[in-house]
Amino acid sequence: MSDVAERAQVSQSTVSRVLNQSPSLVPISEETRERVLAAARELGYRPNPLARGLRGSSVLLLGLIVRDVADLFFAPMISELSVLARANGYNLVLGHAGSSPSEALLLKDVLDARHCDGVMVLGDMPDDETIFAEIRRLPCPVVNLCRGQAVAGLPTVNVDNRKGTQLVLDYLTALGHTRIGMIDGGWVGDIRERREAYRSFMRARGWDDGACSVLSGRNDPIGGYRAMEALL
Repeated sequence: MSDVAERAQVSQSTVSRVLNQSPSLVPISEETRERVLAAARELGYRPNPLARGLRGSSVLLLGLIVRDVADLFFAPMISELSVLARANGYNLVLGHAGSSPSEALLLKDVLDARHCDGVMVLGDMPDDETIFAEIRRLPCPVVNLCRGQAVAGLPTVNVDNRKGTQLVLDYLTALGHTRIGMIDGGWVGDIRERREAYRSFMRARGWDDGACSVLSGRNDPIGGYRAMEALL
């Protein structure tokens, strides 16, 4: 920053305000702004996000802990979150937990060290109460996405699994079907809410006594394929 200031013939504080787009009580002319930006380009200068974080400034980094980057549902969400982050001037730091609580805790430490401005957790993990006891200690906002049941004290954005399941079952019932099977993907939070809605619907109609099948399969395309084979 000292080199940029020298080349642009301005103070370091002016360089800081221009490059960080900080508000200034003293107006900075467009000519001065362009001179600073030109000097930064010529010298290849970029603000160090970690140094900014140590000064308590925004580092323009968002952390994303994902249960499974290969999941056919999560992949387009990761892509969209990345696009939206860039559109708002942020970069995305992606961490793949792989359904492992220990891996998620390790990622939490990495994101903490990077001084992210915020962290998103996409999907839930087995026994993740331990994870969130730690994640709550991050010195930045945390938001959960697509995990089924919300976590107390943390903002959570979910789809309405129960309403969606109800709409599907109402549709099938209107077509005259009474033997309605469900392929159950296991412990995943979204699936748990769908399972509860399914069982409640079937019990309310007295259809739960051997007239339908609930099959547990791996929560991936192979698990779905094998479960459908068994169901058919």
